[in-house]
Amino acid sequence: MKKKTFIIFVFLLFIVQKLNAHEYHFSFAEVEYNSDCACLQSSISITAHDLESSLQKKGFLVGSLQNELANNGFSKAIKKELLTHFRMNISQSDGQNCLVNLLIEGHEFSMDGLLHIYFSSKNINITDSSTIHFKFDLLMDVFNEQQNKLTFTYKSIKQTISFLKESRESDLLLSLPKRKIND
Repeated sequence: MKKKTFIIFVFLLFIVQKLNAHEYHFSFAEVEYNSDCACLQSSISITAHDLESSLQKKGFLVGSLQNELANNGFSKAIKKELLTHFRMNISQSDGQNCLVNLLIEGHEFSMDGLLHIYFSSKNINITDSSTIHFKFDLLMDVFNEQQNKLTFTYKSIKQTISFLKESRESDLLLSLPKRKIND
């Protein structure tokens, strides 16, 4: 009887664990050029427990992410982790390249379990012929099925890029389409 109870217990434990786990992991970034400050403003929305799990596995976090951020803010290690996996580089048509230095401006936890992290850059030079190289592979080294999506807005035109484990980086050409007056 004890053996049968043990087997049922293990089976139920396995089922409960499978119900709580989710196979796919997502994060979303929005990046917008703000002409008033000549800067980029962006945000990442990510499942808080996924980021927490990743940071714990890498040894950057002990305990709760929410408590850590409430008590200490973003540590240097967590900032480095975020900014290593979310980067931008701007190339001009004349060959000049500029790494965009992002600053973490703040964060908030939402009731749906997401963590929203806000970033901004200092003044940057961006033109209609610029190309922006994005790296957005946040959590991909921990979760094999991680998928990230980035939406970039420039002069009211939105462009979206998807990032998968096999395509962690992408270029975005800002060339605005030439339109005729009658379009």
